[in-house]
Amino acid sequence: MLHYNALATFLAVYRTRSLTKAGQMVNLSQPAISIQLRNLEEFFGRPLFVRGRDEVIPTAPARAFAHTLGIAVDKLDDAWDKFTEVKDTVAGPLRIGGHSGILNNFLIPKVDALSKEDITTHLVPGSLRSLVKDFSQGKIDLLISTFLFESQVELAYTEQKFFYEEKYMLVGHPAWAEKFDFSGLSRGDIGVLCQVNWVVFNTQRLFVKEYIEHVFGKHLPLRVVMTFPEASALVRALVAGMGISVLPDFFCRRELESGRLIELCKPIDPPKRSLYVVYNRRSKKIPRIQAAIEQFTPEKA
Repeated sequence: MLHYNALATFLAVYRTRSLTKAGQMVNLSQPAISIQLRNLEEFFGRPLFVRGRDEVIPTAPARAFAHTLGIAVDKLDDAWDKFTEVKDTVAGPLRIGGHSGILNNFLIPKVDALSKEDITTHLVPGSLRSLVKDFSQGKIDLLISTFLFESQVELAYTEQKFFYEEKYMLVGHPAWAEKFDFSGLSRGDIGVLCQVNWVVFNTQRLFVKEYIEHVFGKHLPLRVVMTFPEASALVRALVAGMGISVLPDFFCRRELESGRLIELCKPIDPPKRSLYVVYNRRSKKIPRIQAAIEQFTPEKA
């Protein structure tokens, strides 16, 4: 099956005779453009372009295909522009995809203001792979991602905006700080980490492995007493005093502010990860999507 994005990319290369200029038109890197062209050539079973000294040169089949395709794509682009122009009201549905932990623990306060504009926000949790597919097919309007898309073939015609830098934190119930001395961690005395109970996010020990390797530069034999498939259950276990763990700050912000959890170590350079909002640069003309994008103002942890 051929997707619109692949056809639009082919047409951009045909019209500009340049992978670099075509990439600027559809917001893809040159390697991503090359991948799409290679996929099209495999689909058609023939070469579409040959490289010249200063430009890429279309083959005869490519010229014939571009002549027919260009009319159809231009008409579709015109129809889309007219459709977005008449959508002058902010009210309407808005679909935002992302990891369930990000949506539930961080995003809700961000989109609360949208309800005052009669925007109905639908949060769509899922894996990155499934969300990228849904986004490319127009099933979601905005994608919240920790991954900066530089060469994703599926995401032509997109823009992305940094809006938050999350910080990984070693946290636990205050009772753990009374039972064990964590003050030595700042001096590199990490033996206490092998003595306490750990509750972790999934069997890969997500967040914990990155934190320990980044802060202490070591692999440790931790005493893991329970794993959890999602972050909210992990936070409840931490509040109940089952063990300690590592989480991004926004997962446990309320618990830290209330004192139900405390940060057990405060490294000078904790692990950090950026969050991005990804959107179709054409769809951002729609007022409710514009309004949503404006809510994602850059913010530091």
